[in-house]
Amino acid sequence: MVDLAETKVSLSRDFITRCNGITRSTVSRKVPVGFVLRRVSRERKCSEPRDKLYALLSLIGERCAAKIQPQYSISVPKLYQGFFMSYLELSQRLDLLPLVTIRDGSQHAAAQPSWIPDWNDGGSSGLEDQFRHFAAGVSRAQFRLRHDSVLEVTGLKAATISTLSETLTTKIGKVIEAMGIKDVPADAKYVTGTSLLDAHIRTLRSDIFRDFLPHDLTSPTVEEGRADILDRLQDLSKEYDDGNVFNISLRVVKWTQMRFATTANGYIGFVPFSTQKGEPVLPLSR
Repeated sequence: MVDLAETKVSLSRDFITRCNGITRSTVSRKVPVGFVLRRVSRERKCSEPRDKLYALLSLIGERCAAKIQPQYSISVPKLYQGFFMSYLELSQRLDLLPLVTIRDGSQHAAAQPSWIPDWNDGGSSGLEDQFRHFAAGVSRAQFRLRHDSVLEVTGLKAATISTLSETLTTKIGKVIEAMGIKDVPADAKYVTGTSLLDAHIRTLRSDIFRDFLPHDLTSPTVEEGRADILDRLQDLSKEYDDGNVFNISLRVVKWTQMRFATTANGYIGFVPFSTQKGEPVLPLSR
């Protein structure tokens, strides 16, 4: 018989070992590489795109930084790909994949594969929030870089997309309308056995509620969120001031370039605009 407790401890130790020297320790916590690249590098302007990475080598873990030697003769796509693969091989995690920017048309220059984040692009990826929940826990990512620069990763098929909304905007009334919340029966149950209405509300804020994050005093409770949505349903065209509890959700979930989806087995969520009906939902080992 498998000892689940021992297995959990073993996986946690393996995860810590892989990430040791990759994140930078501070007095209060460890700063993830993804956070540094997104908040410090990507959101700042820089005339030399290579310095988007080089300038941050002292802010990330020493094992990861040691893999990158400043060299300005190297092409930007090659540098970005090299950093991505170095981090992936050290950590066995796909943490940087959400930094990929998904747009209509060509995302990158032809010389750069679509799975490599463009750290010189200050735009939002539209995926960052969707990768916060560690659906695959602390497992090792299964990946293979093919000779044609295609990155193959392994996931577990969990569901199949059955319905999709139109591409969403930053108007929360339109988002609520696209989600069909107005038609959700008050006593309807979600596939997990909880309230279907609450499942929609929790999806709107990616579960960032004080009920689950007691130290986050700026977030509303699920009850406050429910009251807010029921009030909005009276007039979805009404604009609300910045003090409204759900306006801050516009900074949590990137509505633009996303669509609301339901799966054949009853799950709901936000997916990239390019998602098609019939496509599988695959939690990645990351």
